[in-house]
Amino acid sequence: MKLSIKSPNHQSGFTLVELLVVIGIIATLATLGTVGAKASMENARKMESRADLVNVTGALNSFYSDYGIYPDVPSGTSALALAAGDSVLTLDGSANAQSFVKALCGEDNTLNPRDSKYLEADNAKANGSKGIAYDSNYSFNDYYGNPYVIIWDSNYDGELLDPLVGASAPSLRVKTAGVGTGSLDVATYSLSTTLDIKSQKKLVTTW
Repeated sequence: MKLSIKSPNHQSGFTLVELLVVIGIIATLATLGTVGAKASMENARKMESRADLVNVTGALNSFYSDYGIYPDVPSGTSALALAAGDSVLTLDGSANAQSFVKALCGEDNTLNPRDSKYLEADNAKANGSKGIAYDSNYSFNDYYGNPYVIIWDSNYDGELLDPLVGASAPSLRVKTAGVGTGSLDVATYSLSTTLDIKSQKKLVTTW
């Protein structure tokens, strides 16, 4: 009579503790990946917004180079404009802002009789989306749906108020490079994810 000895079954696998450790590692990596992706997207949006600002700044300087003056468009009742004598315009599709953008786009032959095209940007898919709303009110918005703001030396005194300061004290004004000669005659900014101008961390600017 033969005796057979059966070896005990050894089942390989993870213990509960090991599974929890693995799940924790995967969750941590996923979180880090999500944070990194969001940061990259935010940086890309800011870079595109800055490109738009450089674009409109160059367009206004080119307009000045051709005509010897800036577009004769009344700015808003901003305290900045009233205090400094400079023009501040929010490109929100209002009547004055629309005339301003259309002039730079070569679509207002009253302000731009040569119909020169100085400004070109993405066509906004809808009001409030990124780009210029060519099909409606010509608002010019950043990725967050906020309109860009532009300030220029419209009284030609060789000085420009720093819009982040918001005061009329002479010490808070900055010397330009000389009227019409460079970007310091024109300042543009985007309020990005906040409408609080004092939150400079969120601002995209050209200076």
